[in-house]
Amino acid sequence: IPTPVVEKGATAAAGAGNVKAPAAATAVKAIAQKGITELGTGRIEVPLKVAPLSALSAVAKGPQDFRLSLADFQNNIKPWREGGRNRPWVDWVHMAAFQFDPTGELTQGWATAYSLSEDGLIYSFHIHPDAKFTSGEDLTAEKVKWAYEFGMRPENQVGWGGSSRDLKIIEGADAAIAGETEDVTGLVAVDAKTLEHHLKVATPTYPYRMGVWLQGIFDVDGAEDDPDFFVNPVTAGAYSVSHDLNNKSATLTPNPHWWQGNLNIDELTITHVGDRPTQLIMYENGEFDMIYGSPGRQPAVHEPDHALNSHLVQIPYAGLTRYIRFYTARPPFEDKNLRKALVLASDHDATLLAAFGVGGKPPLGVLQDNIKCGFDASKLYGRYPHDEAGAKAALAASKYKTGENVPLLQIQTTPGSSPDLIYFEALQAAWKDVLGIDFKIHVIEKGQEIPKDINMVRQSNGAYVPDPGFLQNFIIHSQAAAAMHVNDEIDAKLDAANAMSLQDPTRCDAFLEVDHMFMDEYYILPFNAVNYMFLVQPWVAGFQTSVSNDINSLPHIVITGRN
Repeated sequence: IPTPVVEKGATAAAGAGNVKAPAAATAVKAIAQKGITELGTGRIEVPLKVAPLSALSAVAKGPQDFRLSLADFQNNIKPWREGGRNRPWVDWVHMAAFQFDPTGELTQGWATAYSLSEDGLIYSFHIHPDAKFTSGEDLTAEKVKWAYEFGMRPENQVGWGGSSRDLKIIEGADAAIAGETEDVTGLVAVDAKTLEHHLKVATPTYPYRMGVWLQGIFDVDGAEDDPDFFVNPVTAGAYSVSHDLNNKSATLTPNPHWWQGNLNIDELTITHVGDRPTQLIMYENGEFDMIYGSPGRQPAVHEPDHALNSHLVQIPYAGLTRYIRFYTARPPFEDKNLRKALVLASDHDATLLAAFGVGGKPPLGVLQDNIKCGFDASKLYGRYPHDEAGAKAALAASKYKTGENVPLLQIQTTPGSSPDLIYFEALQAAWKDVLGIDFKIHVIEKGQEIPKDINMVRQSNGAYVPDPGFLQNFIIHSQAAAAMHVNDEIDAKLDAANAMSLQDPTRCDAFLEVDHMFMDEYYILPFNAVNYMFLVQPWVAGFQTSVSNDINSLPHIVITGRN
C-alpha cells in the first residue's frame, strides 16, 4: 500500500495534551560531541572472524561442500538492492567493509580498521593491503567508491531504499540519488587503500551500517559493459558466484585470490525448491545441509516433539514481522483513547497462537529482548494486556463515546496472507463484540486498486544493523518513510539517543525511555516479533549465523559425514 503523506503537525493525539516542542538542535549537537569525545578518535582496529571451536575440533569426512535450498530463487543478485532471499551467502561474495559476528560485533571484511575525525563527521575505511577481486585485480578505494555510487544511480535504485538508506547521509549523496551527478563528493579516495566518508551528521553507528550486505562490493568496470554481469560477477569476497538461470540454481566457489587464510568449504550450492513441504522432505532425506526453518516457512518443526525441532538454529535478528500502524491523520485514529480501546480489547496471545502456531513470538514493544543492549524482558515495554473493561472505559473517554459513532476501520491484505487474515478476523470479532466497532478487511488481489480511505496498515521492520536506534528510527520516528503519526517530543528524545556514544552507559536506557513513551501513545499494535531460524543438519560442525541472516562461519564449517 502506498505510504500516506503525513503533514508535520497535521494531527495531535486527542487527550494526550499538547505535543512539546523538539529539543534544540544545539542540545542534540552537544550530546553528539560528548559522545565523540568519549568514543575517541584515530584508528580503530577490527578483529578477524575466528573459527568456532566446534569446527576446529571436528573431523572432516567426505566432500567439504555445503548444500542449501531457499524457498525462493533470485537471480542476477545485485547487492545494493538485495531484499533478503540470498542473505545466507551474499556477504561472502559481495563482501562489505565489515561483517558481523554472532554477537553483533564487527569483524573484518575487506577493511581492517576505520578512523574517526575529531568532529565525528569523517570516517576513513582502511582496505586490507592484500584485498583483491576474484579476477586478481587489487581492491582499491576508487573501486569501492565507484561501487557505492553505481548502486545510488536512479536506474539502479529500489523502492524501499536499498543501500541508499544508509549511504544517503554522506555529503553529496542526495545529488547522486537524484541523478544530478555520478560523483559523490563525500566519498574521497585518499590513496589506493583509504576511502573517506564525509557525513552530513555525526552517526556513531556508521561503521555498523558499512557491515550490511547491501554495501557489498563488485567490479563496476564489468557491470558498466555487460548487462549480464551479475550472472557471473567479479566480486570482492571469499567466494565467487555463478548462476544457472535455467535451472534456478547458483554455485559458490573459492576466490583464488582470497587474502584471509584457508577456506574449508570448497563449494556451496543453492538449489531452488519452491514448494516448502517438498523442501522439508528433501532436508529430512539428507539432500540439503540447511534450509530456512522460520515458523512462517516450516511451522511443523516448531512443535516441541517434532523430530527436527533440535535442528533449529535461532538467527540473532530483532524486529517486528507484523504490526498494525494506525493512521493518525484519519478518523478515528486521531483520538488516543480510541487507539487504546482497540489495543486493549482483544486477546493478543490467543490470537497469536491461532495465527502463527507455537512458533509465534509475542512482541515486547518495538524493542525486543534479542536486540543489542542485552535488554532483559522486565525492562521492555511488554505485551499490551487483554483488558476488556479497560477497553470500554477508554472508548467512553474518547470523543466518540460509543462504537456506533466510530468511523469504519479498514485494512488491506492479500489472498495468500493467511496468518494476517486470521489475526485480522480475530480483531474484527473482538472489536465488534467488546466495543461495537466495525472493522472491514479488504482482500486485494495483486494489481487491484487499494481503497483510498484505508486507515490502518500492516507493516514490518527489522534491525539489520544490530542497534536499538536503528529499529526505532523505522517504526517510531515521525520522519520515517512509513510514519503515520507525528510526535516531536519523542522524535527529539530519539535523535538525542542516536547521537550518544556507543560507549555511553546511559545509551540503552535512553532508547528504553523512547520505547515506553511511544507505546504509551498506542500508535501501533504489534502482533508478531521476528523469530527467524535455520534448520541445520547435525553433521555440520561450526555453523554460526548473525544479524545478517547469513552463514556467518561459512569458510570454517566442517562436514563430519552425511547420514
